[in-house]
Amino acid sequence: MTVKQLPLIVLLFISLNNLDVLSLSTVTFDEFFNYTAFSSITLSPKIDQSILIQTTRHVWEENINEEHLYLFKLQDNSKTLITKQASSFQPRWKDNLIALILADSSTKPNQTNQSQYIHLYSLRTNEMIPISIGTEHVHTFIWSTTSMSLYFATRTPQSTDARSAHENEWKDVIDYREQHRGDTIYRADIENMTIVKIEPLVNISYSVHEMICSPDGRQLVYSTEPASSQMENMADNELYSLDLSKPSPLIPVRLTNNSAVERNLKWSADGSIFFTVISEGSVDGEYEEMQGRLYSLNPNNGRIQHWASQFTGEISSYVLLQGERQGVAFLGQLSTEVQIYHQQSIDAAVNKLMGWNGTYEKIVTFPGDNSSAIAFIHSSFEKPQEVYFVDRMDQLNVARQITNENQLFTERNLPKGKPYRWTNKDDGTEIEGILLYPPDKFEQKNLPLYVLIHGGPHGADVNTFQPDWYFCAPMIATEGWLVFEPNYRGSTGYGDEFLQGVRFQIVSRPARDILFGVDALIHDGIADPKRLTVGGYSYGAYLTNWIITQTTRFNAAVSGAGASEHVADWGLTDIPYTNVYMFGGYPWQVPHLYQAEAAILRMDKVRTPTLIIVPANDIRVAASENYILERGLHSRNVPSKMIILPGETHGIPNNPWHGKIKKEKLSKLRKPYENPNLFEGDMIFHGSPHPNLRGVARRGTAWTNGIVPYEFDSDIIPWLQELVISVMQKMERLTAIENVACVQFRPKLPNDQYYIQIVQELDCFPYESEQYRLLSTCSIIIANRHNFDKYNDTFVDTLNTSYDYSSIMHYERDAFSWNRLPTIEPLQANVTIGQRDNMSSTDIHEVQLLYNCSAIGVTLPEITTTTPQSQYSVNTTVLSAWTTNSRKYIRRSASTTHTYYEAYRVTVSINGCYIFTSSSQVDTYGYLYSDSFSPIDTRQNLIIENDDDGGNGQFQFETTLETNRTYILVATTYRENITGEYRLIISGLTSVNIILIDNASTTLVSSTTTNEYTITSSKNVLSCYDDELTTDLVIYNRENIFGTYYYNAIQINVPISDNYVLTSSSVVDTYGYLYMNSFNPQDMSSNLLAKDDNNGGNKQFSISYKLYSSITYILITTTYISNVTGNFRIEVRGPAEVTFSALKQSSSTTRPTSSPSPSCASSPIQLNVNVICFIGYFVASYVIDQFFKVH
Repeated sequence: MTVKQLPLIVLLFISLNNLDVLSLSTVTFDEFFNYTAFSSITLSPKIDQSILIQTTRHVWEENINEEHLYLFKLQDNSKTLITKQASSFQPRWKDNLIALILADSSTKPNQTNQSQYIHLYSLRTNEMIPISIGTEHVHTFIWSTTSMSLYFATRTPQSTDARSAHENEWKDVIDYREQHRGDTIYRADIENMTIVKIEPLVNISYSVHEMICSPDGRQLVYSTEPASSQMENMADNELYSLDLSKPSPLIPVRLTNNSAVERNLKWSADGSIFFTVISEGSVDGEYEEMQGRLYSLNPNNGRIQHWASQFTGEISSYVLLQGERQGVAFLGQLSTEVQIYHQQSIDAAVNKLMGWNGTYEKIVTFPGDNSSAIAFIHSSFEKPQEVYFVDRMDQLNVARQITNENQLFTERNLPKGKPYRWTNKDDGTEIEGILLYPPDKFEQKNLPLYVLIHGGPHGADVNTFQPDWYFCAPMIATEGWLVFEPNYRGSTGYGDEFLQGVRFQIVSRPARDILFGVDALIHDGIADPKRLTVGGYSYGAYLTNWIITQTTRFNAAVSGAGASEHVADWGLTDIPYTNVYMFGGYPWQVPHLYQAEAAILRMDKVRTPTLIIVPANDIRVAASENYILERGLHSRNVPSKMIILPGETHGIPNNPWHGKIKKEKLSKLRKPYENPNLFEGDMIFHGSPHPNLRGVARRGTAWTNGIVPYEFDSDIIPWLQELVISVMQKMERLTAIENVACVQFRPKLPNDQYYIQIVQELDCFPYESEQYRLLSTCSIIIANRHNFDKYNDTFVDTLNTSYDYSSIMHYERDAFSWNRLPTIEPLQANVTIGQRDNMSSTDIHEVQLLYNCSAIGVTLPEITTTTPQSQYSVNTTVLSAWTTNSRKYIRRSASTTHTYYEAYRVTVSINGCYIFTSSSQVDTYGYLYSDSFSPIDTRQNLIIENDDDGGNGQFQFETTLETNRTYILVATTYRENITGEYRLIISGLTSVNIILIDNASTTLVSSTTTNEYTITSSKNVLSCYDDELTTDLVIYNRENIFGTYYYNAIQINVPISDNYVLTSSSVVDTYGYLYMNSFNPQDMSSNLLAKDDNNGGNKQFSISYKLYSSITYILITTTYISNVTGNFRIEVRGPAEVTFSALKQSSSTTRPTSSPSPSCASSPIQLNVNVICFIGYFVASYVIDQFFKVH
């Protein structure tokens, strides 16, 4: 596409061609999804160096995944396909027989009363024989160690009579708790590949998860799990033993009585102990979640021993060397590496075996022999998974590669990765993650960033290459993103304390870890702050959902199978015990924690367009959780799309197209950055080898006859297209002379050589001159410092206009700042830069001059609308810092919290609405008081307060200021004993007078006893008013919250202008609103001065406000809870008695006789989407700032 520039207003993108051709091509999308994954590897029980290898392949034309099982013989490198229908069950090897379960139609869970089979494959005859074992699905199976018998467990069958009786009584009704049946363990005796006898050994009330047979064949140890598959009680997960030497029915002996979940059981060669890995629960105390640990258990005396106790990472798997005679080897994750470690005995040191960097998986040895041979899977950032074998475990780095399933990926240009570390500045904890760079861009700067958050939370991103729909970082990086994979608090590989650091703050703390990582990448110049996307699946989606409520910095978000609240999540998941542990109690025990970490309760702060992925049959994270998120976004008019994957559970195991479509939709997020060589034509092109391609404001690049063809990208949704077109039309009118257009926008025609493509892109900025100065290059993102270079006059045609501070294209004061501190400042005093409300008069004049508007154009139709002047066009800025010498503020909502603060006296010269905003690296809190302020009683005279409406932990509030009043602005921090720099911005129709208050202040008086500010006037006169709320009253539309809220309206007049405190007293939970001059129940925001819910304690409101004798006020008393009536009293304290008058209510405006004063109008709808850069920067800026409010 060829694009022509509209000077000074148009953003010009230029694509750099003739790039160097790489020697290796990158991985295509289809190639990525044809990667072969390894499900299991099994060494022969004989020392014949044969290996069973099971792989997963996608069969696209049949919409299925296939599990292929091969036999590899190392002597001759031969490969024999056994079946393409293997299942998730690992095959079991016994002499020359392999027992396996096939994933054919008879084993699908939705099939009932169908024959089930265990298949036997003969290595001698290459025959596959099905062995019928009934109609119930197999849960687990194992060979006897001493005979040709198979032990297997299924759900206990229901007899024909019992099933018939149940159907007669219940028909198709299901008894939820009673429907689940426990398991029966059977022994099947095999002769000549035929079952000669099946004998039930024991019926139990649980499901059997795993079984192991002792070396002497006399004991069968099995682990249990709840028959319902719902992890509600840890007692459902225990170890039991059966004495196989006794006749059936056998009596189970319980081996454990703890709160642990034992998995991966293996007997030692002498049968004295067996081993297990535990990562959930505790063997000797209350349930806790920790990294995987290795234990041994003596079934005779119950003694449990902790192996590798000095290892601080995650143990995921292990093998017994020569049946434990040479100790154990285990896979251990430390940091971002998964290596093989060895421990000779329980008291010996743990040693890391020398091998390759990256990730080892699925280690196996020959069972019980004297060999130290080992097979394993290995991969790293640029090395795909393959199976390896080595005769000696201490020579891992010379292991032989025995598969070439992923050879294609060694012939492709793969992304390079490395670890990255940063600090959570809240508590000083070091966090680590992985950076995966796009091909050929390793360690380059200013890259678009995709924050890819792993699930769990107990997992980690490591040095590996195993691409699929979940481990999709290589694909995203290949699409041009720098992929950031943070191992936040809760991740494995960094110690148990680090893993447990997520408890009680299950999304807020790890989210802070992640956001500090993003800050660090931006500060280091690695990530482009204007090209950020965040996403995750499962727990990664929990964090994604929370993060978009904390910041608006991300251009898009991807949330797959996550939750945005935790009560329904606890009630619907199959692992509710984990939720209880993470929060420290049930929802009714710690409701404040469940609510505090719920993203859905902060949906009003979300602006980020979000793609939602929903496995329709998900139980782990109920599919309904995604519907809650989607409805919340939709209700807030936040652009979102939800795609549903039919028939899929949490792991998306069934249809490979579902995983591919999921990532295909994700890859569209790359589209705005498809050409990484696009640059902004009004900036100096940094390091350009093509200086002739610079696009600047020159007369020769104007659009012919001022006609600008345009085309919308397919991703721009219809309502946004309509909005953009309407703003184009506004630009036509603003630049028109006597209703004759200078520029005209129209849709692209087939023969248009030059046109503008409207995409979701980045901000745009003007060329600069000597009319500003750089405040601090330290605050500028390193990779963006070239953007402050200046064009000279020979390169730019200014059309003889003066420098325009108010241009809609001008940099903001903190442009390209990593810490939100100013980077530039006008040399001329009292001017505003970086406004995005409207074209300036100079912008309009330059377009008219460039296009000689009196000579071209067409007459525009008459218009009847006008554009109101922005009431926030002037900013007043203060820079300061909290230090340890600052005064202490006691936050009234937490009397034990002491924060440093600074107080300012604020006055204005024009009545009107003003916005107060903070900007700092620390989490701020702001308070505005009338006339005076006392840190001893911080409730008194308080008008308004705010914590984080400004985003990124910054306060922002809007209120009406009057010329004849003095206000006190208190700037403090949200957290205790925090210091740091901050900036205050007050926006309004004019600048405000703001002065830092010291002890000599005439407004605030220093007390000799407390050395703090105190109130000097006495306000103890009490006035009372009694009334009631009834069903006869008009209903109040309380902040658009659904419900019926009856209200009572009282007119209040005061004889003396001063501060008054209005408090309710009632048995019902009240809510109070104070209005000036008039009150309209249909427009509750009009004339609103203050509101409160429970500052009076006991669910009563208390409003402190300065009331003037010349003004009439209206107090609205309503309820916090819907459909509540009852008596109430209003108590007003102040310097004199006040006059109360009951107002007759109606559905129209209630207006006492008085003249109105300026009031704050409702704010426009705010959505945060990627900045739209296209033909006119006016169009982009107007749309964004009037409708999307990008911060």
